[in-house]
Amino acid sequence: MTSDILTWKRSKNVRWIYKNLWYNINKDGNNPNDIYINRITNEFNEQEEMAELDNNNDNVEDDNAEDNSSN
Repeated sequence: MTSDILTWKRSKNVRWIYKNLWYNINKDGNNPNDIYINRITNEFNEQEEMAELDNNNDNVEDDNAEDNSSN
């Protein structure tokens, strides 16, 4: 491994993630699924869904413009 990768792997933030990614965020909470990795995954999925919706809306607008130009 290169020294840059080793430095990154030993960094404080990476060590924190390694230790905490799968732990409950709120120890007193009743939701055992409220963990960091689930929040990150949910955030990513929401962004992907929004991007897909935007892309679908763009396609609908393009189709409407093509339909109007043929008239």
